[in-house]
Amino acid sequence: MSDRTLSGFTPSLPAVEPPGSGRANGAGPRWWRGSGFSGAPRRLPAAWYTGARAMLREAWRRHRTRRSLAGMSGHLLKDIGISYAEAEAEVNKPFWIA
Repeated sequence: MSDRTLSGFTPSLPAVEPPGSGRANGAGPRWWRGSGFSGAPRRLPAAWYTGARAMLREAWRRHRTRRSLAGMSGHLLKDIGISYAEAEAEVNKPFWIA
């Protein structure tokens, strides 16, 4: 360690604006405004929730279908009209791919 001191060093602090200055009650830096970090919480539209729920339902259906397909024997696969190779290719797909 050295004995040198920093004369005249003042850490730079963010400027604080008074409440009512148009910056979400003066909370946080200017780039936070509208980003969800300060102010009132943002609500997503109801259509977003409906769409997300439908996508999750479809992904879960694919997962269940592929899991049951993996457990089928050769004669059951022949009954539904697909070969073992086609069934294996379908089972190995991730659930998010149709």
